[in-house]
Amino acid sequence: MDHLFKKYNGKADFVTVYITEIHPTDGWHMEQVVDYKQPKTIEERKAACDKLIYQYNPRIPVVVDPMSNGLEKAYKALPERLYIVKDGII
Repeated sequence: MDHLFKKYNGKADFVTVYITEIHPTDGWHMEQVVDYKQPKTIEERKAACDKLIYQYNPRIPVVVDPMSNGLEKAYKALPERLYIVKDGII
């Protein structure tokens, strides 16, 4: 993703949306990916997102999907996680 950001920053807007955690310890867990349970509150989701921001220091702005998961549902975030939207068309 960073290579796309470097290449198209200024020509396109980028945003990362933190959605439902795919590999929590109380779900489909993968060692060394995350070490926390699925967030149950927006505060827990924000804390998990903050941890990942601290760990990976992304250059792309990050926002958090509300607990209603509206963005995740709207964009059907599984299995694809990268979308390009131009003139309102995905």
